[in-house]
Amino acid sequence: MLGASAAGILSRECYRNLGIRQSIFPVEQRDVLYDLFEKYRAWLTEAKLYDLNLIAQEWQALVAPRYDFIVIDEVQDITPIQLSLVLKALKKPGHFLLCGDSNQIVHPNFFSWAQVKSLFWRDPALAERQSLSILTANFRNGLEATRVANTLLKIKQRRFGSIDRESNFLVQSIGGEPGQVVLLADQEAAKKELDQKIRQSTQFAVLVMRDEDKAVAKRHFATPLLFSIHEAKGLEYENIVLYRFISDHRAEFADIANGVDKAELAADTLDYRRAKDKQDKSLEIYKFYVNALYVALTRAVKNLYLIESDTGHPLFNLLDLTPVGQVRVEAKQATLQEWQKEARKLELQGKQEQAEAIRRDILKEVPVPWPVFDAAKTRELLVKVFRDQTPGGKLRQQLHDIAACHDEPMLAASLAREAKFETAKNFAQQRMTLGRKTYMPYFARNFKDILRQCDQHGLEHRLPMNQTPLMAAAAAGNVALMEVLLERGANRETVDHYGFNALHWAMREAFRDQKFAHGPFAALYEALAPASIDINVGDRFVRIDRHLSEYFLFQTLWLLFKSRFAHPGYLLHAAFETKVITDAWQHLPTNSTRDFPCGAVRGMKKSGRPSIWRSTCRSSMNSSGRFYGRKSTTI
Repeated sequence: MLGASAAGILSRECYRNLGIRQSIFPVEQRDVLYDLFEKYRAWLTEAKLYDLNLIAQEWQALVAPRYDFIVIDEVQDITPIQLSLVLKALKKPGHFLLCGDSNQIVHPNFFSWAQVKSLFWRDPALAERQSLSILTANFRNGLEATRVANTLLKIKQRRFGSIDRESNFLVQSIGGEPGQVVLLADQEAAKKELDQKIRQSTQFAVLVMRDEDKAVAKRHFATPLLFSIHEAKGLEYENIVLYRFISDHRAEFADIANGVDKAELAADTLDYRRAKDKQDKSLEIYKFYVNALYVALTRAVKNLYLIESDTGHPLFNLLDLTPVGQVRVEAKQATLQEWQKEARKLELQGKQEQAEAIRRDILKEVPVPWPVFDAAKTRELLVKVFRDQTPGGKLRQQLHDIAACHDEPMLAASLAREAKFETAKNFAQQRMTLGRKTYMPYFARNFKDILRQCDQHGLEHRLPMNQTPLMAAAAAGNVALMEVLLERGANRETVDHYGFNALHWAMREAFRDQKFAHGPFAALYEALAPASIDINVGDRFVRIDRHLSEYFLFQTLWLLFKSRFAHPGYLLHAAFETKVITDAWQHLPTNSTRDFPCGAVRGMKKSGRPSIWRSTCRSSMNSSGRFYGRKSTTI
């Protein structure tokens, strides 16, 4: 609390005089705790470590208004000082939306909606026209899981009183799926049978209370979908297995259940009530345990399986759960493609440990056996060939392959002139053929071997020229392969070392090959073009939607930017002239350009220059991304 308060770091006197509800420690202990806090701050400085709350305090004086609107989800997971810092970055103080649930706090951060409102009261500009809405509809959990979770909230309220008025409610299940909550005895035979059924399913996840509990759970459950409660925040699965949540913390949950009369839990609503003893800090002591169990219960879309050694614990009686001898568990074995999608989903959510476990234990992915010429490997080759002048033709040939694949005529010229590599003299005539050498299999209609490679090395493995399979499929114009890769979860946003994604590889081919532009490009663009592009323009964050004129022009400029420095003829100004754009777009057909500037490219002329230029690209762009003027200029 000393460093987390929005009012600033408290002095010793202010901390000593805090009210009963403002500190979990009695007055007689606060001087000792303040001494400890000062030692903690000195240790941070000595160890060159940082505390997020103390940093947030220091940055209060540095933050400047820069955002038009701020949305914070899971606001209960941040402290008042962190919230205050973020809101100070608003241009207009009232332009924010905060979403959270006090019953899901599993971090010691002293959050309450009352403290949020107090923050607003200290800043009238923030308080202006602010309203608070309570959402009680539950679209995730089944009826039985919701019943048990609501009962736990009733127990929490009867035992500790209401957190605040805003958190004093029960939720209503909207989905209508009944589901089940099953209490199972912690027996080896039962765990072994359950493990055999769920280990190959993406519909079952195992949850434990703490990170250190995962090691024990791994002895009994082979699924890679094993999470501590901190990791489980934000996740949902059709079926959840809770392993020894209560049994490993018998005393704490016994204290939580102590004194609660089961008859009092029959009501369908929560009456607002404060704790009888204001000096009782039991809620703060047990908040982690009861909230962790609530979070765990609400991860299940349909079924919950609680495996406990102490099935007679008093909390189970209050929750109206009795142990069963056997339960029928139906678990569909997931395909490799479903596991690939699951790994990708978890990776996007920051669950790297579980994503890697899927790839290692289920997909059994292994690194590619060939060298990948990314930025670092290419620099290494350049040094060996041009500075060290390493003898032999192999390294020079590798550089020549790089030049052909990535359209680097200046590199080829240097190979011919400085490295005396004779093959490079014919680069202009050979680059289209040589550029495809490393991904020729991607042109074939039969791509079973490619999919087998994806199973072996992963959907995002790199080909020798640092392409992903999706990039290679796009460059080859293989629409069928692209669709399969996307269906399996291939990432459209992955880029090579030039910053080009799969769409850019397809665009490059369409810009220089009329047959490609009139053939597969329409389908490639439809599937690979993101709905929008987010860019920084000055101090603003700008989103360019796909239907806007600027969208395809920006993608074109991004793709062609490298050519300003990689092609000898463009080095004089290293800038874009209108002819560069019109030459790139000359082959693009109407049927593949629904989302291009002005909606479509109309009236393709024999000159090869689309009439679209007359309405959009003949203009220049200013720094905000908007068109102005009519004269053809360098932009």
